[in-house]
Amino acid sequence: MSEMTAPTVTPQHTLRRGDLAFYETIRSGMVPVKVKAIIRDGDELIVAVRVTADRPAYIRGEALLLRAGPFLHSRSAVRVTRTGAYITGRTVFVPDDEL
Repeated sequence: MSEMTAPTVTPQHTLRRGDLAFYETIRSGMVPVKVKAIIRDGDELIVAVRVTADRPAYIRGEALLLRAGPFLHSRSAVRVTRTGAYITGRTVFVPDDEL
């Protein structure tokens, strides 16, 4: 009889207004941002963020509107090592109307 193993659980990290996050881009890598608002637009979530550090193609203080999705990560979900940045879990977005 084979032994049963416990299923792997992916950690979840929540992202709310005021939280720090990373916006993952191809050209600029992980751009640090602060969440200003998470707005429900029909079936989608729109996240308003402000860039917190200069990166190629992004200036500190610049405001961006992004769709909630796989390219926006809570800072607690990202681990940075000398070999690169790794996403350690899934980010769950909490809209402003649910706070």
